[in-house]
Amino acid sequence: MLPLIIKIISASAPKKRKGTGVIMERFLKAEGKYVRNNYGKGDVVTLRGTNVGGWQVMEGWMCPTNAVDQRTTIKVFTERFGKEMAEELIKVYENAWWQEADFNHTREMNFNVLRLPFSYLNLLDEAGKLRPDTLATYDWFINECAKRDMYVILDLHAAPGSQNGRDHSGDTNGSRLYSEKLYQDLTVSLWEQLAHHYKGNPTIAGYDLLNEPEGNEEERHPWGGVQFPFYDRLYKAIRAVDPDHMIIFEAIWDPYDMQAPEKYGWENVMYQYHCYGWDGIDDIDKQKSFTDSKVEMMEKANHNVPVLIGEFTLFTQPESWSYALDVYEQNGWSWTTWTYKTVEYGNWGIFNSSKADTPDVDIHTDSIETIREKWGKAATNVGFKKNELLYNILKEKAGKH
Repeated sequence: MLPLIIKIISASAPKKRKGTGVIMERFLKAEGKYVRNNYGKGDVVTLRGTNVGGWQVMEGWMCPTNAVDQRTTIKVFTERFGKEMAEELIKVYENAWWQEADFNHTREMNFNVLRLPFSYLNLLDEAGKLRPDTLATYDWFINECAKRDMYVILDLHAAPGSQNGRDHSGDTNGSRLYSEKLYQDLTVSLWEQLAHHYKGNPTIAGYDLLNEPEGNEEERHPWGGVQFPFYDRLYKAIRAVDPDHMIIFEAIWDPYDMQAPEKYGWENVMYQYHCYGWDGIDDIDKQKSFTDSKVEMMEKANHNVPVLIGEFTLFTQPESWSYALDVYEQNGWSWTTWTYKTVEYGNWGIFNSSKADTPDVDIHTDSIETIREKWGKAATNVGFKKNELLYNILKEKAGKH
C-alpha cells in the first residue's frame, strides 16, 4: 500500500540503472506516423497497455461508490466530516485501488505503458498550484513504472470546468471549460506546471491534453469549433516549457474529426481515438466491421502522426478481441484498454470484483468506520479475480512483439 508520506527523488532528473545505460535513450518522440525512442531517432516503439481507470477519478458505474461524480464525493464528505477527514477517506480508497502489486500484474502481461487518468480536483490547491502530496503520488507511480521499463501517458480526465459534463470528467454539472475564461486559464496553468515538473522525464510517453473533449451540447455539433483553438493554446503553452514530450490530441470520435497538424504548426504530436462499437456487442461480425471501419477512416484522413487507441473494449467475444488487436498491430497503432479493473463489469476489466466482495460506499449515510472498511476492500488482491479470457489474450498479443 502506498504510504501517506513518500520520499521522492526528483521525477524530472535523468537517471542511470545497471545494465541499461542512460535511460534517456528511452525518451519517445513522434517521427511521421511512428513513435521512436532515443528522442525520435531510435527504434520504433508501439505502446501496448491499459488504463488505470477509477484510481484518481472514481466513476460510479465501475467503482465502489454511489456518488454521481468525484466533485460530489468531495463536497459531501467535506460537509459531513470536514476537509481533512474527507481527504483521508479518499486516500483510503486510492491506497487500496492501486498498489505496487498492480504494477507487477501489468508488467507480467507484457505491457509497456499505463495511461493514467487524473483530475484537477485532487491535483490543484485553492490557489491553482500543484498539490505536493498529490504530485508525490504521481511521482511514485511514474517511478514505479520506470523501474519496470513501462511508460506513462498523463491523461487529464477531469479538467477545470469539465470538458464534457460527464461523470468521468469528475463533474456532471455541465461543461463550462470552453465558455469560461477562468477554467481555460486554470487548465493551461495546470499543464504548464506539469510540463515544468516532468520536462526531460523519459518515462512520460506523452501529455494527453483532454479526455473526450466534447464540450456542452452546443459545442459538440459540429465538433472542433471551440476545441481546436483551445488545443492550440494548450500546445503553445506546453511547448514554451517543454519542447520534447509528445503532445496527444483526442478526437470526438473519428479521424475525420481531426485536422492536419500542419494547419497549426503542431510537431511531435500523436492523435488518439476511443473505439466502442456499441452496435452488436456480442456479434463478432459487427465488431470486426466496426474495427475495419476505423482502418478505412484512418486511411482517408491520412494524418501524418502516430495513432493511439487510448480506450476500447471488444466486449464479450474472444475472437473480436483477437481480431481488433491484430488490426491495431498491423497498422502500427498503439493501444491501451479500458480498463485495468472494475466492479461488476465483466469484460471492461482485466480484473473484476462483485458488489458483495467490493461493496459500494454510500457517501451520504455511511459512517467513517464503514467507509474505511468498504474502501479497504478495494485492493486487487482482496476481492478481485483475474478475467482469464481477457488477461490471456492481452498478454499473448502484447508479448508477441
